Amino acid sequence: MEYVPLDPPIQRGFRRSFVLREDVARTARAAFYQAILDKINTVLLHHDRAFTKKLRKKGKKKIPIPQFLKEFDNAQFLRLKLSENEAAQFYLGIASNPRHRQHGEVWKFKEPWRFRLQIRRNMITQQKVENIEVEKRLKEINRIMDDPGISGKIENMKGRPYIAYSWCQPPRAYRTHYNTRQWLQMVETENNP
Repeated sequence: MEYVPLDPPIQRGFRRSFVLREDVARTARAAFYQAILDKINTVLLHHDRAFTKKLRKKGKKKIPIPQFLKEFDNAQFLRLKLSENEAAQFYLGIASNPRHRQHGEVWKFKEPWRFRLQIRRNMITQQKVENIEVEKRLKEINRIMDDPGISGKIENMKGRPYIAYSWCQPPRAYRTHYNTRQWLQMVETENNP
């Protein structure tokens, strides 16, 4: 996929993320906390600088959109490969998601006060070069793959039985979906070891 510079760059909404506070950035451990922030930072995009959303669908009242640092389960925490000093900055807390009836242990950062939210313009500086023939062929392949008559055969090729009824399907979080490119790459790697 090729990109070309966009001249002039255009703005599409706003970007909100965490940065070091000024007093923390002047300390001797600023580089240490910046390295942690690079691993736990979250970015939120919004069309409005206020970052608010409607409380109800038809109401006028607006509430601010909350934003938090990343939290990790045990497997994700081990994959971060933190040093001992960095790992000491996290504690094991309990997270609950009552909407999905999920409760579990997560690793949280001990001192979130060291960071503050910063809002910047979201500037688009690159544009994707479109190949019309490739895009046309991909649309044809997607149309064929999304055909209900063939989707069961594709699921069987992936090694999972196709379930036609939505009431007996596993929850969406446990299903894995592949787009056409990913699926074709998987097939090619299996056929050409």
